[in-house]
Amino acid sequence: MESVYAKYSIPKTTHSYCYLYIEKGVACVNDVIRIRRNMLGMSRAELCQGICDQKTLVRLENKKTNSQKAVVVELFERLGLAGTLSRTVLVTERPEVRRLISRMRWYNINFEIDKAEIILAQIKALVSADKKCNLQFLMQQEVNLQGQRQELDDETYCQKMQEALELTLPFKAFLKKGEKYLTYQEQICIQNLMQKMNKKGDDFRNCMERFEEMYIPIVEGELIETVNERYGFVMRYVQSELEGLGKYNQAKRYAENIITEELRSYRMPFIARCLYACWRNDTQRRGHGILTGRMLDTKTELTNCIRFSRLSKLTFDESYFKEMLQHGTK
Repeated sequence: MESVYAKYSIPKTTHSYCYLYIEKGVACVNDVIRIRRNMLGMSRAELCQGICDQKTLVRLENKKTNSQKAVVVELFERLGLAGTLSRTVLVTERPEVRRLISRMRWYNINFEIDKAEIILAQIKALVSADKKCNLQFLMQQEVNLQGQRQELDDETYCQKMQEALELTLPFKAFLKKGEKYLTYQEQICIQNLMQKMNKKGDDFRNCMERFEEMYIPIVEGELIETVNERYGFVMRYVQSELEGLGKYNQAKRYAENIITEELRSYRMPFIARCLYACWRNDTQRRGHGILTGRMLDTKTELTNCIRFSRLSKLTFDESYFKEMLQHGTK
């Protein structure tokens, strides 16, 4: 761990540390309303009908007023966002749901499908599917588990995942250029879609471009801490695909961004996979006769991946990296 912290110039110890809002992300309500309305192609008249007058909406979008909470809630709901103004995945007052979601994600990461399905059934019994964001989460999880069980062909999987996405956001709205505001769950649906898409198709290329457009300003503005979990989930997949296209510099930059922020905020989930991505990136460069600027020590690099996987209790990843170590050091 000391060697990895040193490599990315992150202090290995801290005596006083506190971060605010890092898990949730921060966005101005006024900007969210404006960006989301433009994404969906809604006029101000369409959005505010029956909720408030257009003058109020104009002032709200231009940050000249802070509207009443009840008005903002209704505007959010019409925009496909949780009316609670909450950034949680599910809208519920049951605290045990958050713990169940955490367990289910861990089972998903480790491909323990049977256990994940049991937890999903428990979540379904505790939350209301009347709210679109809740139903979207439940549909996405169910389709993803069906995909892992290979019960769906790629076309059916994409169709069902797009149906889940479009409960709150038309897919075409995401594919258009321009400012974006997406919920974490919407980004998960799109990332899941990309995994089964035709990698040479226009939709896949547009998805890659849109995600880069969303996150490059955040990274360049040194605001990545506000969205590090979302960035890690989405851009780790994007960097993997860029690497497959031979865009090694771009891919490695995204992986290193994730590692740096995970180390800085004392999070573990994505470190091992991104360390592996960096090693794989340099290995492929060397295979193509491209200079990497550093010596490659396969045993050390993969051992670091194994150790961080073990710390994160990612048993599937640990086994995979052990296999790669045996193969890569022969």
